[in-house]
Amino acid sequence: MTASVNSSMNSPVKTISVLVADGMTTILHGVNHKQRDYEFAVVGQASSGRGLLELVKRVPADLAFVDISMPDMSGLDAVPKVREIRPDIKIIVVTMHREPEYMTRALSVGANGYLMKSCSAQEFCHAIDEV
Repeated sequence: MTASVNSSMNSPVKTISVLVADGMTTILHGVNHKQRDYEFAVVGQASSGRGLLELVKRVPADLAFVDISMPDMSGLDAVPKVREIRPDIKIIVVTMHREPEYMTRALSVGANGYLMKSCSAQEFCHAIDEV
């Protein structure tokens, strides 16, 4: 993570380098306008589990947002493999699945957090603070 100064507020703004596996860039864009403590630099995007693994090998990042439902490899199967490649990366699983067993499994395979795709900007930022 790097820090810069938001000139309108003269307060430090954290820049978090992010990998996105699925369609999370809309949430990142929305949060950038509502939450001024963070700026997100999307350094890579993947649309599949295998694509995510290739990306993690090539691109350093602070945080990865991983969807559970991806082609060729689920996010739940990809998370432990990401953890093997980059043990220090923070991983937040993002999904539409509300069933508690998905959250339990995500955390048990190595995710640092779990968010619903329908979460608010406040919930999103709270998850970032927690991981």
